[in-house]
Amino acid sequence: MFLAQIQKFQQQYPQVKFILHQGDYTTIPEWVRTNQVDFGLVSPDALPHTDVQFVKSGVLKAVLPPNHPLVQHCFVTANLTSEPFLELEEGSYSEPLAAFEKAHLQPNIKLRVHDDYSILSMVELGLGVSILPELVLQKTAYNVAILPIKPELTRNIGMISQKKEMLPIASQYFINFIMENIDLLP
Repeated sequence: MFLAQIQKFQQQYPQVKFILHQGDYTTIPEWVRTNQVDFGLVSPDALPHTDVQFVKSGVLKAVLPPNHPLVQHCFVTANLTSEPFLELEEGSYSEPLAAFEKAHLQPNIKLRVHDDYSILSMVELGLGVSILPELVLQKTAYNVAILPIKPELTRNIGMISQKKEMLPIASQYFINFIMENIDLLP
C-alpha cells in the first residue's frame, strides 16, 4: 500500500532500510505490542479497544470467474451467498464476513486463504468467488471479473504503532511522511 510513499521517502532518506512483514488483523497488533515491528496497518474495526490512527478508506469489490453468470450484471448484492466463497483470512476480523453478518446472510465458505493473490488464482480457475480490496485489484493481471457491490462495501485502514518515544527516529519520520502525503495513497 505504501510503495509510492516508500519510494518518495527513500529519495529524501536513501540510508533508511525497510523490512516489510505481511500479517493479518490479529498478528500485526501482536507484533507491535511485542516490539517485533514499529508500526502496522490494520482495520480500526478489528481493534475497537486500541488506539488506531485513521489513514484511509477503501472499497471492496466482488471478484468472479470471467465466465460467471453474475458477470452479466452491473453489480452484485447478496446473491454471492449461494456461490462457493473464497475468504481472505485476515485474523479475528473480516470486513466481508461482517457485512454478511450485518445483512443476516451466511456465505458458503469453501476455502480460507491468507494470500489475496492465491484467491485471485483460484477465482480465475473457477473455484469460487470472493470479495477483495480494490487496492489489490487495481493492477491485477488475473483473468477475473471485478464488480461493484451494492450497497457499497468499504473498509477503513488505520495505523498502530509503538509509543512515539519508543519508535526509532526513521519510523517516526516515515509515519509523519505517510500522514502528510496521504494523497499519494492509491
